[in-house]
Amino acid sequence: MNIEKRKIVIITVVLFFIVLLGSFLRLYKLGNEAFARDEFFDINTSFGYFKTGEWLAWDFNMDQPLESALQKDYSNTRAQFFRIPLALAYNFMEPTEGNARLISVFWGIISIIAIYFVTLSFTGNYWIALLSALLVSVGESEIIFGRRLRMYSMLFPIYLIFSWSLFKFYESEYKGKIVFFQKIYQKLKVNLNYILPTAIFGLVSYEIQELSVHIVFSLVAYCAVLTLFNSFKKQKYWDKYNLTLLLSFLSFLVLKVAFSQAYKDFDKAVSFWQDNYRSTGYFFTDFKYLFVGIALFFLGGLFLAFKIGRKKEALFIFLSASIPLFYAIFSWVREPASRYIYFVQSFGIIFASIGIYAIYYFLAEKFENHRKFIALAVLLLAAVSLDYSYITDKNNLYRQRETAGFIDFNKVFDVVKNNLKPRDVMITRSYRSFYFSDWKIKVYDVKALPLEKQDCQETFVKIISENESGIVVLPEIDHLSVCKNGRKYLEENLIKIPSTVKGVNIYRWQ
Repeated sequence: MNIEKRKIVIITVVLFFIVLLGSFLRLYKLGNEAFARDEFFDINTSFGYFKTGEWLAWDFNMDQPLESALQKDYSNTRAQFFRIPLALAYNFMEPTEGNARLISVFWGIISIIAIYFVTLSFTGNYWIALLSALLVSVGESEIIFGRRLRMYSMLFPIYLIFSWSLFKFYESEYKGKIVFFQKIYQKLKVNLNYILPTAIFGLVSYEIQELSVHIVFSLVAYCAVLTLFNSFKKQKYWDKYNLTLLLSFLSFLVLKVAFSQAYKDFDKAVSFWQDNYRSTGYFFTDFKYLFVGIALFFLGGLFLAFKIGRKKEALFIFLSASIPLFYAIFSWVREPASRYIYFVQSFGIIFASIGIYAIYYFLAEKFENHRKFIALAVLLLAAVSLDYSYITDKNNLYRQRETAGFIDFNKVFDVVKNNLKPRDVMITRSYRSFYFSDWKIKVYDVKALPLEKQDCQETFVKIISENESGIVVLPEIDHLSVCKNGRKYLEENLIKIPSTVKGVNIYRWQ
């Protein structure tokens, strides 16, 4: 076996074990934690699609679609490419926590493989590609979303491949034999081989999550920088970069005039200047210390640009990460959250991997006789710099967390079931009906009732007067949906059922 073949075998074996490690970290005790927060949207809608063939949220309690007042078109119909395979899977597996989350595990594994090949393409270095795969394999954010039933697990690799394909469309050389493609390449220096994959992955990415639109801003910034650079070099004025800027401006005008409602919806979602600085922490959350992540990010970018000599790749990756992050910090009206940043963390991981390799490179260049020792030392230092709190903390990913955001609703409704009487009704969120399946109990949904009004206690009084007995299940995360007077009324007038589950109050009347 020659040296090149041996190298490929070693790299393949290492990648296999990295994927194996990532798979284990995502699969281990996958069903131990109850569904939380937005996971209910995906389990309800995917199961509703499985049962009816329509995008309807399912009521597991009554074994039928939720009432029309609780159906939200936007929530039900989004991320169909993520939910359809999940719905199809119910033909041969039960909708349990562990089974449903397997779809996210799958996309988590795809993420490891995707970032390896994308990094290899951007850098031309197998070892950097393996480092990026390793960081995705063991990274905190990547494991969290690889174990959570949400579309973000799919968005991560799809958006990465979409971005890479767009870059190849702009910057790769066309070497094929199609005459039309050759002429386009000669005129504009774009590779039409990538136009179809760019369109496909772009549409899928946008359908999964509208945040994908940020690639437009990254591309415009990329073209603006290169247009400016080319103007200093006095190259021909009209090229693919300034043509892109012109088309982007015209598209903006068309959007604003012809699709005014879509523009208004977008305009409502952004407003300068916000101060969502937590988004920076979310971007570098895989690292124990923020400054380590930032240092590796910039070191990696500089090393790729000036030592490896791939300036365009470095610029594209930098802008693909920094432009969405800039908008997240200074313009997003929505509350900062890790899930909104996760889709661009792949670019930070690529730069961080290059940064780790750069440290090895400079040390190995200085101490040539100790390359293996230096490689091991750098790997150990990189490993120590990562955040493993998702494994080591009391509220880690592999047990039921005891926080207001991650309530064990399985236990909550076990307590309710043990205190249930034949004529009881229940006041709670119907979208959590997965945990009171087939009870056939009448439910007054917190979201459907006017409980946000200041005098919402009157709503409770009315329901209680019409029903001789019932139970109220009110988690802390639902408190904003119930007015202060209403919560006070429940505390003072109903019997509080004791529960060991933190973050939820259970009341009864009779």
